[in-house]
Amino acid sequence: MKETRSEVDSSRRIAVIARNLRFAGGLSVGRSIVGTLPQFTPNVRYLMVVPADCGYPKFPDDRRVEVCECPKMSLPQRWLWERRTLRRVISRFDPEWIWTLGNVAVSRPPCKQSLLLHNAHRLCDLSDVVRSSLRERLFKWLSDERLQARARGQSVSKVGLSRRRECT
Repeated sequence: MKETRSEVDSSRRIAVIARNLRFAGGLSVGRSIVGTLPQFTPNVRYLMVVPADCGYPKFPDDRRVEVCECPKMSLPQRWLWERRTLRRVISRFDPEWIWTLGNVAVSRPPCKQSLLLHNAHRLCDLSDVVRSSLRERLFKWLSDERLQARARGQSVSKVGLSRRRECT
């Protein structure tokens, strides 16, 4: 389906951030969402931020989809990349909504943001996480602190899970 330049420019703008979905289930989910979402929403422009060299689609013939590849790098390099390059790319795209996949929100987003949590334990108390090691509990605590810090000043809703044993 070919669109005119004015149809592409006047469409809604959504940024899909899958920069950290590089392995196993996250990679599978990321490829599926990034690859199929544009097929079902013809009047939407997308910015897809994906990891480089992980087999994500490139969309060379679809003018509605802009792809930004995040190179593999160390944590300090990635921290800098997120604050410099990612912010600039998102700002230039000027999205109406950001859909972040993979548990890590964009800090200080310029618009509304939704976060896909792959780890349901983020919605449970630590007491519900039965057989987790000290390292796992520490990682969960640090991740939750980071998530809460990024969510300050934004409305946050937890949907779909209750505090039952499915969380463990």
